[in-house]
Amino acid sequence: MKKKIMTMLMLLAVSCMIMPTNAKAAKKAYIKTSTGSKTTVFVGKTLKLNAKTVGKKKKITYKTSKKSVATVNKKGVIKGKKYGTAKITMKASGVKTKKITVYVRKAATGIKLSSAQTINFYNINDAMYLVDLPGYGYAKASEEVKAKWGKMIENYLHTSKRLKAVFLLIDIRHDPSANDRMMYEWMVYQGFAPIIIATKLDKIKRSQIQKNVKAIREGLGVQPGTMIIPFSAETKQGREEIWELIDSLVLPQDE
Repeated sequence: MKKKIMTMLMLLAVSCMIMPTNAKAAKKAYIKTSTGSKTTVFVGKTLKLNAKTVGKKKKITYKTSKKSVATVNKKGVIKGKKYGTAKITMKASGVKTKKITVYVRKAATGIKLSSAQTINFYNINDAMYLVDLPGYGYAKASEEVKAKWGKMIENYLHTSKRLKAVFLLIDIRHDPSANDRMMYEWMVYQGFAPIIIATKLDKIKRSQIQKNVKAIREGLGVQPGTMIIPFSAETKQGREEIWELIDSLVLPQDE
């Protein structure tokens, strides 16, 4: 592998020496989209790729790897058909081929157990449930009610036979609170390995992300290998990474 890389570098260097005036022309044309390399579309909904060629003005053709999951028309409009993953390939004459991964999802449907209880179950594609447990931070509730919530959370986590993962949501803007630390330590003590979702990502500067993630890691004293995923509900940054992780936990390996 090293030999191949070195050979390529040598060829590039030689090309530059022979044709220094054509450096710009040597750049390959490529296809640019508004979605990046990964995107999500819901079943029954559409998404336009807004693809265009850069470097050469050429017509783009589209092809899907799984028509049963997602279709794409000649204008680059994707339509979600059923839950799953598909690859969309874009080609143009003399232009580098581009592929993007499309995750097709069904909109979640919420189910409240009763007006008196605060655990919500969200049916995702009849393949899994996302379970929303009561928050513990800024909820305006009495200590008696919070104690009941704690018992409810503990009971659910210990009695659920299909539990695949536990996510702990923490505000990325601040150092972990006493409640954050207590909840994390309790989960670890009970034998769980919580995945940290660092929310409110859009509220901080890009240059602050690594610093704040490190503060969360150190503030919680996380176990080695613990995942911390920065996420923004506003910009959707981090969403695909979370979905990929969930898919790896609940879908067959060949999906």
